[in-house]
Amino acid sequence: MIFLDKILATSTGQARKSFLVLTICLSSLACNSEQGGHAHDAHGGHGDHGGHGDHAAHGDHGSHGPERPGHVVTMVQKQAELFVEFPALVAGKPSKFAAHFTTLDGYTPVTKGTLEVVLTSQDSPGENWGAAAPARDGIFTPTITPKYPGKRKLLLLLDTGTYKETFDLGDFQVVTKEADAKGGEDPGGEISFLKEQQWKVDFDIETATRSSIHPALAAHAEILLAPEGKANITAPFAGRISSGKEGLPKIGQKVEKGDILAYVTPSLGAGEISQLRTELRRAQLELGRAEREKARIEPLIQAGAISEKRLLEVENEIELAGVEVTQAKQRLNQHQTIASRGGGGSNRIAIHSPLTGTIAHRTLVDGGFVSSGEELFVVVDKSKLWLEAKIPEANLARITEPTGLWFKAPDQNDIIEIDATLDGKLISAGTIIDPVTRQLPMIFSLEGVALPSTLRPGSLLTVHLTDGAPHEGVVIPTSAVLDEKGVDTVFVMKGGESFERRAVRLGASDRGRVEVLQGIEEGEHVVSVGAYYVKLAGTSTGAVGHGHAH
Repeated sequence: MIFLDKILATSTGQARKSFLVLTICLSSLACNSEQGGHAHDAHGGHGDHGGHGDHAAHGDHGSHGPERPGHVVTMVQKQAELFVEFPALVAGKPSKFAAHFTTLDGYTPVTKGTLEVVLTSQDSPGENWGAAAPARDGIFTPTITPKYPGKRKLLLLLDTGTYKETFDLGDFQVVTKEADAKGGEDPGGEISFLKEQQWKVDFDIETATRSSIHPALAAHAEILLAPEGKANITAPFAGRISSGKEGLPKIGQKVEKGDILAYVTPSLGAGEISQLRTELRRAQLELGRAEREKARIEPLIQAGAISEKRLLEVENEIELAGVEVTQAKQRLNQHQTIASRGGGGSNRIAIHSPLTGTIAHRTLVDGGFVSSGEELFVVVDKSKLWLEAKIPEANLARITEPTGLWFKAPDQNDIIEIDATLDGKLISAGTIIDPVTRQLPMIFSLEGVALPSTLRPGSLLTVHLTDGAPHEGVVIPTSAVLDEKGVDTVFVMKGGESFERRAVRLGASDRGRVEVLQGIEEGEHVVSVGAYYVKLAGTSTGAVGHGHAH
């Protein structure tokens, strides 16, 4: 609280108001009560110390006075991030470091381990100092007292017990008197957001990288059951239902192709054979109609006048009609045989499952009577699924020959990919725009694709269709982009605790990444998680600074 009192006592009225505004806005982040309002800069590079922010290091970092200029360095390594503040180095004078270490996996403060500070050069003996443990979570505060003046390389060696990282901060000048001490340049971040605040919320950074990106078009889609993945099983005769040894199959029960689902004992009333002959004739007529329809639409499909989806439907109708003709002939023959034997319980007819799948619907009961043609079971094979993507008419110019698609199932993080170039994956690219929805359907087979249990026929989702060849570009996570009144905005880390708001121009998106055409350079660090908190910190009037009581 002493540090805070000093700040408030020395601040102007406007600065005091700014500090209070930020304190109120970020109170939920549980900032340390000793954090004050002194602005400091940050450095975002490696070894470039033409200056690091010409400011006084925090007055309680050591025995040096608050007037001594200081350095602030930020460095991101493979496993950890360093944000360190320390006063300019003077031979024979103590300099207290405030080294903030963040483990990048989870973006959490380093809570255990050791830190070694090393000064080395070719002209003088090496010197080292250590901290046996963090002063508090995430922060090591070693004090060093250099003996030898001159240009010295500064190294920070972190050992967490789980991993080790070496941070080469580059060359620093150790001067002989405080009057000659110089600090670094201000990196220019207009928003301050402390490490202690970052560690208390969901927060993360990622580096803008140049990598391959495959343009994709987002579209709404629906999971469908393929025509061959569903069978409606009807009673071949009017009669009494009876079960097998294990009873009638229940809804949700798995069955194999050819399994006996039930038996029916025909009721051999007058006109049964005549009715079966009529059913056979009806099935034959339906088969002929479907075959003629196929012959009619094939040239239209080749001319692009009819969707390929219609051909698939007609071919399925032909297949089903053919099955019905075969079954009708069998029923008629069975019925004639039973009639010739005089009927009886020994003449019950088995009802088989035509495919391997799951019982989705059942209407009959053991011992009940059914009519000829009455639906008894519905069997579905959930492995035979289609995905129908619906492309808005306005976006058709963006996709010509889809090479595949990818999507995330609801409540799933893993990406599911479909390669349209593989046989049978792309079933229909669509040629006819729906006159009502003004959408073009594209159908992909999901057979053989591992799907989570949350996806089932009727599920709605968003898919991303890829088209053309990938290209190189600077990419960042899509989660880093905020929409600020129609402007795509990203927050760039200029230093460990200072950030800059950037308007960006975006290009193609691909698997949770988006191409940045303008506004971000390769190698810059962007806030990928928690950008809203940085935005909130930037809503206070003025550039409210910060300080630490280390």
